[in-house]
Amino acid sequence: MLRVDCLAGSNMIELIRRTIERRYFMAKEQRAFPDAAYAFTDLYGGVENALRKTGFCKEHVERADADWNRFAKDRLGEGFFQEAQKSGLAKTLVEGRPRKQMKEGLVWKPNEALPITNVTELIVNGVCQVRNHIEHRQKFRGDEESQKRDLALIADAHQVLELILKKHPELKEHL
Repeated sequence: MLRVDCLAGSNMIELIRRTIERRYFMAKEQRAFPDAAYAFTDLYGGVENALRKTGFCKEHVERADADWNRFAKDRLGEGFFQEAQKSGLAKTLVEGRPRKQMKEGLVWKPNEALPITNVTELIVNGVCQVRNHIEHRQKFRGDEESQKRDLALIADAHQVLELILKKHPELKEHL
């Protein structure tokens, strides 16, 4: 439940209401992103919640932040990365991870997207970074070619999450 007593005035409440409506309830043709982005972020949120509920929270942090890094190392392992790589289900993601925007000059680094080489990079620098780009409105802003890549990265990240659920069906209980 959203606590609104701490918000400054009715303008803030109205802004939150409009944002929620825009993101989740508006007609498909009016949405900011393709359906694939919404489907991916919904699945990502479910898996992240399942990680928390199954004990994969970051240590030494008071909040219940999912520890994707530890999950990748302890539960998925390099065999998972090798399977994802060989199967081709995350081809675009593995060949060139999403770049990050730097504070200095708001430029994207590195200049060329680097390949993903292990399971931790696949999850943290791949899947989680795709989610962050969507959440912070950094997808679907470039030219047509870059938007095609955005869609491919989202599809790949979604496939990786599906493979996680296939390999760890116990997570499905907590989606």
